[in-house]
Amino acid sequence: MKPILLFLHVLTFAFWLPANAQVKPTALDCYRTPNPIQKYIGEKRLTTVTENEVAVYYVVARDEAFNQAEYDAILKASREIQAWYQINTGGVTYTFALPDTVVFYHALQSTSYYQDNWWDKLLPEMQSQGIPLWQPGIIASIWIKTGSNTGIGLGMQSCDGYCGVALAGVENFPEFNDSGICTAIPGGYAWPCVPHGTMAHELGHAFGLPHPDDPTIPENTEEIREVAFHSLMRTHWNYPDIAPPEESPWGLLTVERTHLWSNPFFMQGIELTQIYDADVVNLPVTGQVPTIVVDYTVSGRTITFTNNTSGAVLYYWTFGDGNVSNEEDPTHNYSSPGTYTVTLRASSETGMTALQELTVEISDKIVKDKKPKPTRLGPITIYPNPSRNGRFMIDFPPLSFSFQVTITNSMGIVLLSQVITDTSEAQQLDLSAYGSGMFYIRVDMKEASWTQKLVVF
Repeated sequence: MKPILLFLHVLTFAFWLPANAQVKPTALDCYRTPNPIQKYIGEKRLTTVTENEVAVYYVVARDEAFNQAEYDAILKASREIQAWYQINTGGVTYTFALPDTVVFYHALQSTSYYQDNWWDKLLPEMQSQGIPLWQPGIIASIWIKTGSNTGIGLGMQSCDGYCGVALAGVENFPEFNDSGICTAIPGGYAWPCVPHGTMAHELGHAFGLPHPDDPTIPENTEEIREVAFHSLMRTHWNYPDIAPPEESPWGLLTVERTHLWSNPFFMQGIELTQIYDADVVNLPVTGQVPTIVVDYTVSGRTITFTNNTSGAVLYYWTFGDGNVSNEEDPTHNYSSPGTYTVTLRASSETGMTALQELTVEISDKIVKDKKPKPTRLGPITIYPNPSRNGRFMIDFPPLSFSFQVTITNSMGIVLLSQVITDTSEAQQLDLSAYGSGMFYIRVDMKEASWTQKLVVF
């Protein structure tokens, strides 16, 4: 089933600027003027878009050859960036347009021909060869073997928000950059050796996100500019988790999350393998954080959640085994027993996100009731049974020790559990709140237990 688009018209940037393209991370002026083809397409008013997906390309010039290791690295990075966006938006991301995720394109000219301007020389060529660039419904993520040790980083949105292009260099991967400049210790200024961060940042531009510290954008208020260094769109060399203390928490700002929620390429319900954890960046503050209230039951390898969270419009669960869900009350089946950390991110309509972690034990061990042992200390009597109103009386024998009473429904879910210490008089058992049906009462005492069926009609 096609995932449902999540549209929330809340506080966002007005991303109508003609282009966003980052040449290097310290550049403030990162905007390109669209070429005539881009401008023509961008001015068309769109009415219907049926598919909104990201197409990934691996490009080498005519004087270079396909490299399987480079292709594999691009494929892996592309999937990981998709997952990074999902956890940092609080639960939405994009899908891929191509069956193999990444398509190889062998350019028509040599490396030297493109090196002075890959953007204006390569992109029109790819269009002329039938590659759907600047086509409504497609964001192109293009990895280029540039022949330059500094790689490349450019990105722009067009088509009234329904298309865009992001460029990064194969040389942004440290393993494919032999210049010696990629030996810096992580945690500082690591450009250009940050392939994930570079492409994720440029894709952000293609999705309409500007640099949050750019004072020329009216929507970048002083409050936003003050927290810009907490964002991928300002310090992409921190990807995914090497932000220094002064820049933590790090990921996407609240206003960037809400913009992506309303972006036509971002959807709920995308099943993927989530390899990341992520900071919760509630900056700038745009409202109240949701209040998370969650309960769960475990049966074998299946866990079922009951979610009573308030103030949230988007839920994102990670189950500790790589699986994810946007359901409000999910049920998840684990493939193997173990101890798992389940995390719920619950986001308000203004992008404020709360996080709750739960440690759960999943076991194949079937816990069987102990075989009831006869007790000669006197009978336990329950009446009336069946009951018309769900109320029962229970008589215990006059004993000096306590009884543990547990009530379950026909599915084995515990409804009531209490310890009875006073057996001098009959105790009332009230199941009227649970409607009619079949229930079970179990009484545990010292080394004996006793179970009986209860019927409410």
